[in-house]
Amino acid sequence: MRALVLMLAVFCTAAATADAQTRQARRGPERAPPAQSAELPDDGRFQPEWDRRPVGGDFARHYPADALDRAVPGLVQLCCVPLEDRTLECRSAFSWPADYPFDRAAEAIARRFRMTPESYAAFRATPDAWLQIPISFRHISTGADFDAFADEVRTRSQGLCRPDAAPAEAPAP
Repeated sequence: MRALVLMLAVFCTAAATADAQTRQARRGPERAPPAQSAELPDDGRFQPEWDRRPVGGDFARHYPADALDRAVPGLVQLCCVPLEDRTLECRSAFSWPADYPFDRAAEAIARRFRMTPESYAAFRATPDAWLQIPISFRHISTGADFDAFADEVRTRSQGLCRPDAAPAEAPAP
């Protein structure tokens, strides 16, 4: 079991790194965005820069034990507000599957995020800014079906944390 958790931690770290590299490749070369929209995409969601982010060990430590034992993956969408120390206070707006405590696990993991001072200042200076963070729990046996489902959930839950957003419903797996 300990070896599985260690492998999971390494996998989560590698997946997070690959995801960040993929997003960067899709964005193309770095270029300065317009000053007024430096932190906000078209939907108004704030895109922070981080001093600190969760790592694979954080995911391994907080992965719900029953879900880990049964090889169950999970998805959570967190709505967050930065605190004065630039860490986040988050609540789960969506968690799947509901019969495992992935929501509590994601909220615990989110405590590891810390914004840069500049990003925190930009958030505070931006009226109606909102922050939504997707968290995925992948078991080592998780495959392409889960990836497709996770992509659909991310698409359907965009804007979930907007102040005027309606509650999200999970698509059928």
